Amino acid sequence: MMKRIDTTQEGFRTSVLGKHLETLPREGFYPDNVQEVRKYGLHRFYHDAHVILYRTENGIAMDLIASKQHLILGTSNYGNPISDNVWMTIAESLLQLLGSGFANDYFVASTALEEHASEYIKYFESQFSKLIIAD
Repeated sequence: MMKRIDTTQEGFRTSVLGKHLETLPREGFYPDNVQEVRKYGLHRFYHDAHVILYRTENGIAMDLIASKQHLILGTSNYGNPISDNVWMTIAESLLQLLGSGFANDYFVASTALEEHASEYIKYFESQFSKLIIAD
């Protein structure tokens, strides 16, 4: 079963490797918040029974289906200085913390990509762990 997140917190923002990163927890499903979708964009790229992932213009959004919550993970830098594959690696790592993960044949990060994404992953995992509600 997927874990719940604390959506009463405003979220987190910091700089990692010159990128301004943010983690924003929210109630409801991402596509239902028209204001967020208009601000960040939306392209659904993965779903299973527990989670739906969207690519935004500057990161990813995750719908946590059972709890009807979502997270927006992104960068506030102009444009999108983090590659799609790095965002996929970040998403995979965070889904594992929540008790889910990509289907094995959907996405496999190379060792070099995992190393490249490691500083971003450490930041998002640190913020994520502050949001997960204990069972």
